[in-house]
Amino acid sequence: GRGAGEPAAAVGGDGRLYVFVRDRGKGVSARVLAANGGGRDGGWGPWSALGGGEVVEGLAAVAGVGGRVDVFGTGRDAVHHWSQDSAGTVRVDASLPADRPVGPPTVARSADGRLTVVHREAGTGRVVALSERAPGGGWAEPFPVAGVQGPDAGAVAGFGPPAAGGAAPTGPVAAACTADGAAWVGTLDGTDGPGGPVLPPGGALPGPVTAGPAVAVDARGRIVVAGLGTDGVLSVAVSGEPPGQGAQPVGNSDIPWQTTRITE
Repeated sequence: GRGAGEPAAAVGGDGRLYVFVRDRGKGVSARVLAANGGGRDGGWGPWSALGGGEVVEGLAAVAGVGGRVDVFGTGRDAVHHWSQDSAGTVRVDASLPADRPVGPPTVARSADGRLTVVHREAGTGRVVALSERAPGGGWAEPFPVAGVQGPDAGAVAGFGPPAAGGAAPTGPVAAACTADGAAWVGTLDGTDGPGGPVLPPGGALPGPVTAGPAVAVDARGRIVVAGLGTDGVLSVAVSGEPPGQGAQPVGNSDIPWQTTRITE
């Protein structure tokens, strides 16, 4: 049978490191590292099975409201969810209303604490998102993430797992490979629809991306996207800040992006 999957991890509000893996039984197992890292086995507790739905793809973990740890895993017909209770134990939570999820999910947290889970849709390759209606509350219906502007506008379709990062001034951000290998980047700021695409001139990164893209938001609120090109060189693009306006990259074609190719 299949072996254990790739781990996902998050640091909870209690300062402990929580590590999760898809186990051989297609469930999820967890192990916790004490905040001080001391004690027996270097501070690691035993592995424990969390129960819940069968996971066929990867996991994503995040520390949400108040440092509560949430874990998500792609099942055959849902995105399964585990969350930390008031006693600090991670338990099975209600699955998300996903439709035909495929590939590992990813998760980002908004500035107000709401979580957004992003995944591909089987059969179409579209990028689909689900957002909490309120921090720690119920989930809105899934929505396709808006794609490139222009004559081919629509949902982002392509290949590979999407990426998501913390909140920019306009909401959390997502990145994905389109069908032609370009790196698409956009914001996710609503419970029933995306904030819109981020479109630096010529695309976020030069040429097709063979690994990634990855996306994050820096301390100044700028969107940072990175990916490996067909030549194996890592490129990093950072959204600019218009004078006196702060970081507002979405829907503003006047805001420059700075792209760097890292060859050494």
